[in-house]
Amino acid sequence: MSRRYYARESDSRAAPYSVPYDGREVYLHWANKDQYYIKSSEYLSNYTFELNAAIRQEAQKTKGAGLEAFATLDDEQPLKVHFRIIDASEGEHGNIKAASDQKRFFLIHADKPIDWLPRPAGEGWGEGETYELVINFQYRTDAEKTGQDSKWQEKLLEQTELAILNALKADASASGFLQGLSRLAPTDSKAKRTLLGKYLYQYAARNTMDYFIHKDLGGFMRRELDFYIKNEIMRLDDIENADAPKVEQYLAQIRVLRRIAQQLIAFLAQLEDFQLKLWLKKKFVTETHYCITLDRVPEKFYAEIAANDKQLDEWEKLFAISEINDSAANQKCTSEFLKNNPFLLLDTALFSNDFKQQLLAELPDLDAQCDGVLIHSENFQALGLVQQKYREQVKCVHIDPPYNTSTSGFLYKNEYQHSSWSSFMFQLIKITRQLMDKKGIFQCHIDENEYEQLFMIMEELNLPNSGTVIWDKKNPMLGRKGVATQHEYILWRSFDTKPVYMKNRTVQIILGKVKELINQNDAVNDEVRKLFQKWISSFDGLTGGERAYRFIEDDGRVYRGVAMGAPEQRKDPKFHIPLVHPITKKECPVPSNGWSRTPETLQDLIEKNEILWGTNHSTQPQKKVYLTSDSSRQLSSIISDAKSGKVYLDNLGLFFPYCHPVSLYDVLFGSVEIEERTRFLDYFAGSGTTGHAVLDLNREDGGRREYILVEQGNPFDTVLKPRIQKVVYSKDWKEGKPVSREGLSHCFKTLRLESYEDTLNNLILKSNSSRDTTLANNADLQRDYLLNYFLDVETQASQSLLNIADFRDPTAYKMNIKKPGSEEQTLQAIDLIETFNWLIGLWVQNMATPHSFSAEFEREHDADLPKDQNTRLLCKRLKADNNGDYWFRLIEGYTLKVPGDNTSKVATLIVWRKQTDDAEKDNAVLQKFLLEKLQISPREHTYSVIYINGSHTLPNPVVEGEQTRVRLIEEAFHHAMWSGEAG
Repeated sequence: MSRRYYARESDSRAAPYSVPYDGREVYLHWANKDQYYIKSSEYLSNYTFELNAAIRQEAQKTKGAGLEAFATLDDEQPLKVHFRIIDASEGEHGNIKAASDQKRFFLIHADKPIDWLPRPAGEGWGEGETYELVINFQYRTDAEKTGQDSKWQEKLLEQTELAILNALKADASASGFLQGLSRLAPTDSKAKRTLLGKYLYQYAARNTMDYFIHKDLGGFMRRELDFYIKNEIMRLDDIENADAPKVEQYLAQIRVLRRIAQQLIAFLAQLEDFQLKLWLKKKFVTETHYCITLDRVPEKFYAEIAANDKQLDEWEKLFAISEINDSAANQKCTSEFLKNNPFLLLDTALFSNDFKQQLLAELPDLDAQCDGVLIHSENFQALGLVQQKYREQVKCVHIDPPYNTSTSGFLYKNEYQHSSWSSFMFQLIKITRQLMDKKGIFQCHIDENEYEQLFMIMEELNLPNSGTVIWDKKNPMLGRKGVATQHEYILWRSFDTKPVYMKNRTVQIILGKVKELINQNDAVNDEVRKLFQKWISSFDGLTGGERAYRFIEDDGRVYRGVAMGAPEQRKDPKFHIPLVHPITKKECPVPSNGWSRTPETLQDLIEKNEILWGTNHSTQPQKKVYLTSDSSRQLSSIISDAKSGKVYLDNLGLFFPYCHPVSLYDVLFGSVEIEERTRFLDYFAGSGTTGHAVLDLNREDGGRREYILVEQGNPFDTVLKPRIQKVVYSKDWKEGKPVSREGLSHCFKTLRLESYEDTLNNLILKSNSSRDTTLANNADLQRDYLLNYFLDVETQASQSLLNIADFRDPTAYKMNIKKPGSEEQTLQAIDLIETFNWLIGLWVQNMATPHSFSAEFEREHDADLPKDQNTRLLCKRLKADNNGDYWFRLIEGYTLKVPGDNTSKVATLIVWRKQTDDAEKDNAVLQKFLLEKLQISPREHTYSVIYINGSHTLPNPVVEGEQTRVRLIEEAFHHAMWSGEAG
């Protein structure tokens, strides 16, 4: 297939490569189309360099010795320098929406500009000593700022450099760092730039650039190499006129260039492919908790709940329980108080792990209990983890992404605004598409800045167009020039080809009012009709068509009149026969085009009393149209809603700088046809307006709508989660306190996921002396290893890359995880059990409490074994023992063989156990526990699939082709975690 170019080749320049043509009429393309946009907090919080290496690098540039004042290369002291943010609001950087439209700057931390770290244990020289320098920054707005942003940041960096050097001068132990950082690293424009100044500017610049990972860097660069050689090295016109020696010279140049370039490409591709692998890896679940209304919690837990001061403090903060008119609320909390307040939400995050495990074991069909999931994570990583479970399970995706404006918090390099944003959105929408069910709906907010790009992305991904909604906010945004903007767009894409109908909320209101008036008067009479017409004329929120339902039949039905004129002129005289008024007995006016119905049909309507007559014959008759609970109208392309989203949060006592009104979402979500379980997904959850609207609609009509909300920043804990808790607890709020305490029975799960930054922070490179010796003795092998393999091989033991050896104890798998809302890292246990459930798409029905046992063993003769090993170890007795060596936890549920098809359930059992150093005893205990104690046999059909961690000797029949019934957790875990991007 030939390549197409957008400019002609000339003597002065080669033809710029555009895009391969594959026959499509329209092809969406942008500069970063084949790359993942990975702007994240990693580029803000962590920056490390080794000072000696930096000095050597500068020395090579200037051809100077560079290391005279330091130790020799063989025994030089490592001088690591870390730049750290210790005062910045999470969510004010990366691809998260900013808290305001104010520009933020890097400033040195005034109180503690520098700090020291001991070398990590196990890294050799200097272990436990303070040889690592930490430079502390703030990332915030600056009230003293004047002039242009770039100039002000430059001024702040100059002040920062001076403050750091002064702090180092004041510390006698910092002489090595002071001397090294003070060395010159000049440029043409800055002859006196120091090494410290160089890295300070790089650090600040990293956060104003876009970062991408190429999906196939090696392939791309090899294609571009061929193109470069053809255009820059070997020009066909020159070859045609050249003699043989000249052609040989061309070929020699090409061979040398290709040999060198291929090695460079291999090395760069290895680095890029490794980053790609880390980006696409399904992330670990680091925390799992549940919020459950007390009506779903067994009463046997009430005493422990009532004694938990953390829970009571949270209830007071969220729900003001001390103001409940109940003496128990104002004194010591009692079980009776909990019974009287069934919509208080218990939060398992405030209880011990044992309590949580016991509670979850008591909840039947656990995942069916969950009405929502809140995920604290980067949106791409969250979508990757939930793919297997929610594939083709989401009815409505609703997102309000950053609009790529100066106030949206989406940081980009100016030259690549649209390209960065397009890559960012493309990768998210592509993976989202796999989650939508066969009639799924995608609603996406946007303004005119990126409307065209978003529209074309939707087209590229084959999301069928159902129209664009214009949201008229009735609040024009005045600008310095042009037209004042008063609207936003909502792109509506759907696999369903049916019309979009609005929820008939106003219909129910009208019918409810009629019923109320009839009940008050015990009959349908003139007074009822008069009161109803007065009410419907003055009631806000009705359309003109809805106000036309002004009439009430004797049987209580509500109706309006609809003209019966033909849309086009009728030629047949029978369509012009006038109707006779039933009272005056005189002919009524005929529509100018004639009747739309035949005389026979009109007569049938008269006999059925379905004609609306005027008070006399001067009024043209109309057909009665009745208003029923099934009545609906198609969603209009214009929605007018001037309400402020901030008002809803003010009532709840929460703050978020900007959010949409719940009333708007009520209209959008109310137009989504609900089924038994209708799932809404929002991975730009922000303050949680989507969840609020879903809860309001469920409260209104008793529907079973569920929400999946993803948010990365601080608002997860400060706004999103408390908002959902508050809306569940009470329908009405004012000044942060509940008014009605009219709650919902509800349960939602909260997850925190490992971030891409956490993945990077937990990488370790482990050397191997025998490998190093082998490589040192073989130059070709060493080159091949460095160019192609070293990153994958030497990082294998990293926790973030799935260290299978640590699956021996599933409760003790640990990683350093950044704490929410700060830059501090803590070593914490990873929730392997929850992670695995998501990776295989398990719908959990029962999560048993852990069981610990001590065991008694004996050996039994087995004639089938070799003569020198003719006995096997048996577990004769298992005894419940909290301190026992043998620990088990069982998870029961099902996966779906066919995505989205609940009739294709695969009954699944997961057995987690702690393994000892004696594999023979471990397997004897496993046999005893499953086959005898629980009477679970792999040969039976109770479970289609059984997963177990660690090798085992259980019978293992083949159930599907080559698939066995009993499978290794480690193998399934590895396959699912590294399966790449879904779809």
